[in-house]
Amino acid sequence: VQYYFAAETGEARTAQAPRGGRINPFTFFVGTLTELYCEDFESNDGGYTHELLAGGLEEGADDWQWGTPIGMGGDPDFAYSGNYLWGNDLGGGRYNGEYQNGKHNRLESVEIDLQGATELLIQYRRWLNVEDGYYDQANVLANGSIVWSNHATRQSIGDEHHKDDQWIEHVIPVSVESGEALRLGWEIISDQGLTMGGWNIDDVCVYAVGPFTPSDEDGLDDGDGSEQDRGYQRGNAWIVEGEKVGCSCAQGGSTNRAGWFGLLVAGLLAAVRRREG
Repeated sequence: VQYYFAAETGEARTAQAPRGGRINPFTFFVGTLTELYCEDFESNDGGYTHELLAGGLEEGADDWQWGTPIGMGGDPDFAYSGNYLWGNDLGGGRYNGEYQNGKHNRLESVEIDLQGATELLIQYRRWLNVEDGYYDQANVLANGSIVWSNHATRQSIGDEHHKDDQWIEHVIPVSVESGEALRLGWEIISDQGLTMGGWNIDDVCVYAVGPFTPSDEDGLDDGDGSEQDRGYQRGNAWIVEGEKVGCSCAQGGSTNRAGWFGLLVAGLLAAVRRREG
């Protein structure tokens, strides 16, 4: 599901959430999911790697950092959960929190065992600021293929930038071949002009979509009909035939969507009133 909120007055004043509206909607998935992988980056960097793929080799060119952002360049000053995340140039010292001009750098996850699943959902928390995709591209990759990119104008208008000003739940459905593993990637490809805060990424999870029984390499079936025959342990979560019973990722907010919607609508109305004032 993709959606956004917009409030209007009779005087052509508007407010939207997220800020980009249709070009940057909220997303969530409705259906049965089985957790295959979750990483919140709290105990360590998750084994993720990064590299500069193109552009000059000056200091800070490969600007992916594991740590805590400090609110520079449009970044947040806090992780979605806990204290740690991955992001482009988290700021501090000689760094301004923004990715550099004329660079192509990429962050990649460890190889994720999919337990035989082929229909997947990538879910993570995002705080992204990047120039209009006509000029700068922020991509999400699955096994090297782009599965999401920021909005780009059709002509060189160049002013429809992607600017998150809150943590966004981003979900992306993907398919893989049977028996294939998964490696996720996030990248920035920048031109020689305007730069922004880039990616901030937290609480990355991968789920199997629909009812799913993982392969037996985790020791599922001992033949006695017990709960262990119907599920498996993954971190702090117990997974039972397509049901996500628990999640090892820390949560940064309430899961009550109805209450959250109400607060968001109230905030939009308050924003409109402030603009009218």
